[in-house]
Amino acid sequence: MWSIRGEELSHELESMNFCQNPHLAQFEEQRKFFEVYPHPAIVVLFDMDRILQYKQKSGRSYDTIREAFQTYQSKIKALKGLNSSLALNDVLDVEVNGLKGKNLKAYEDTLDAVFCSYLAYYTWANPQNCHVFGNMEEGYICTPIQ
Repeated sequence: MWSIRGEELSHELESMNFCQNPHLAQFEEQRKFFEVYPHPAIVVLFDMDRILQYKQKSGRSYDTIREAFQTYQSKIKALKGLNSSLALNDVLDVEVNGLKGKNLKAYEDTLDAVFCSYLAYYTWANPQNCHVFGNMEEGYICTPIQ
């Protein structure tokens, strides 16, 4: 399995003239990249009271995880209805029931990648609805707020 660390990806993007900077102007044309994290964005964008418990953790039943994945899938699908330019492939139509172990983790990573890509777009289109917590020196996260 191929894997790349965030630091390596940052260096690669910087070598291609991208700038790491989470502060954006709406639809600006500078090539930037920034850190996002799905959990707080899921709560805000999907108007939830708490995070979806789709991660495999001790004490979580398979049924809880499966139901959370199905909710996650449906919430991401609903984003397409809000934005006609959002192109989603059949990654959201994967049947979660029966996925376990490494296969479930791989699917978790895939859904998070799809959602984080949407977050980048959302931040670019709606920077006034986002906030940067932290700073570039000590670490930060850019997330939607309400």
